[in-house]
Amino acid sequence: MNYEVVKDCTLLSVEEKITFPEVVARLKEANIELYYADLLVPTKTYYSKNEAYVVPFTLKSEKNVGSVFKGEQVKDAIVQIQTGKIKYQEFLRKIMQAGVISYFVFINGHKAIYFGKLGEQHVEEFPNTN
Repeated sequence: MNYEVVKDCTLLSVEEKITFPEVVARLKEANIELYYADLLVPTKTYYSKNEAYVVPFTLKSEKNVGSVFKGEQVKDAIVQIQTGKIKYQEFLRKIMQAGVISYFVFINGHKAIYFGKLGEQHVEEFPNTN
């Protein structure tokens, strides 16, 4: 596993210096298959074929997770970040307020799945970039 790539992707995301499509491209190039973002204990775990590597990250807002999972608000935050209306830290704040505690990004599967405290889910396919 290329530890520098995963650390850089984590840091650059948190500092809002890189976009999600850029993260996905860099991770794919480094043979990372998926990653898991834990928003309660802010860490991202990156998985390659045979390895996992955990990188802590900083939330710039309080860990204020909503008590009810609100899939429509999750979807709205996704649309806002995709259209450039908000950046990553605001995105995290919004999805946490909507009850998200974690999410997986499946790079080869072209989707992200957001999870609530009771196992609720919102599945988001990557936008078609062809």
